[in-house]
Amino acid sequence: LIRLMGKGKDFCTGRISPMPPKGARTTGAHIKAVVAEPPLALYNAFRAAPVPVLCVVQGQALGLGCAIAVAADMTIASEDAIFQVPEMEHDIPPLLVMTALMQKVPLKAIAHLVLSTERISATQARDWGLITQVAAPAEFDRAVADLTRRFLGYSTLSIRTIKDYLRAAKEMTQEGATSLAGNLMGAALSARFPD
Repeated sequence: LIRLMGKGKDFCTGRISPMPPKGARTTGAHIKAVVAEPPLALYNAFRAAPVPVLCVVQGQALGLGCAIAVAADMTIASEDAIFQVPEMEHDIPPLLVMTALMQKVPLKAIAHLVLSTERISATQARDWGLITQVAAPAEFDRAVADLTRRFLGYSTLSIRTIKDYLRAAKEMTQEGATSLAGNLMGAALSARFPD
């Protein structure tokens, strides 16, 4: 299990913009390398991780923070958490955040988030598919501990098999996903029986 938590009252209020100052001379390749590639590499690292990534959100999850919450395999948020994609307030198309959202959130919800820049509640975020679970503030620490304990109680082989399937099956045809399930299940369960 990889568990991500914010330090302090907020999960993540975004990143300090690495954009060059107005009027500076730069190239598209430089902006891509400095602005786009780091968060895209982070989302890819979440997908490539051999174990689940659990995101734990309290307070605000803004911009990159919202994207991280969505990119994780599972996200639990306090009922009073707030999610927002505010980039359009600065006339910056939030395509990097949208990359994280595209695999898990309906297109109309993405359009609403990025064009309205509205701050949404944890309950709305769950209903739109940004996160998986909401817990009352008084129960939040216990809910996180219970979920973590449950994850850590599973075998590494079972956890990695599930992560492999989640990573690959979504992009496959039903026939391919079915075949992959059988192959992964056979490999995982056969490991329990000595030769």
